[in-house]
Amino acid sequence: MSTDQSPNSNQTIETVRIKRTPWLRIRDVIIGLGFVMITFGQFADTKELLTYAYHSFITHFTDRVELNNLAEVSVGSNPHYLEEVFGIARLIKPSQIDPDLEYRYYHAPKYLLGVAVVSGRVKGYMVTSLRDSFYPSVRFYNRALSEFSLAEYSRFNGRFTTDSTNLMYYLEGQQLGRQGLFLNQYMGYIDYAAQFSDRELVLTNISALNDELLMSEEEAVNERIQTLRRNLRPNFFVVGDFAIETAADMVLTRFEYQSHFAD
Repeated sequence: MSTDQSPNSNQTIETVRIKRTPWLRIRDVIIGLGFVMITFGQFADTKELLTYAYHSFITHFTDRVELNNLAEVSVGSNPHYLEEVFGIARLIKPSQIDPDLEYRYYHAPKYLLGVAVVSGRVKGYMVTSLRDSFYPSVRFYNRALSEFSLAEYSRFNGRFTTDSTNLMYYLEGQQLGRQGLFLNQYMGYIDYAAQFSDRELVLTNISALNDELLMSEEEAVNERIQTLRRNLRPNFFVVGDFAIETAADMVLTRFEYQSHFAD
């Protein structure tokens, strides 16, 4: 019997080699290291090392860990449980709207999570993307940040808030129906967060909108808002059992963010 391999056999072997991705090679290295250490009897240390290496790998190359963690947050959650997921809040800020309400902020490289807490219960939360490549899912909307403009999200209902002094931001929202537990959901843009839109275009329109509001130019304001809504893709959202004034109160100013979270 001949031992020569056919051309087709060589081609198959070469194809398999080409399809091996860097991720698979890194995984094999981690597994191979584990087998070596287990051989030397260091099973407990090896298990801990492999678990850490796996989570580091998943976090670095995918968004799975971050998205799964954010999915744990909901109105009515126990704040103590959230601390098990996100750790201790790095910033706690009293509400300027409700004296019984406080905001707790949890920072990660890809996002900033703000949680509004009252009487040991989560009353609302804010998710802000901090990277242009990180797209948190929007609860009750079945889409992720970066995938839609404000105009695509909903019709304008006349309720909004904006500023161009302490930071450049714009926020509006709507009340959800029965499927959204009749909560309020707000979409907005912050200048220090991820940029899913044409940054200069959005900032120009926000600045102009604030100027027109000061001059009480109602027609110009309405036209500006329509232009802004067509071009602005939200980089943060808020879900909560409260009005838009409280949602805006949760937003950190540029100085607050840089003081507590900027690397």
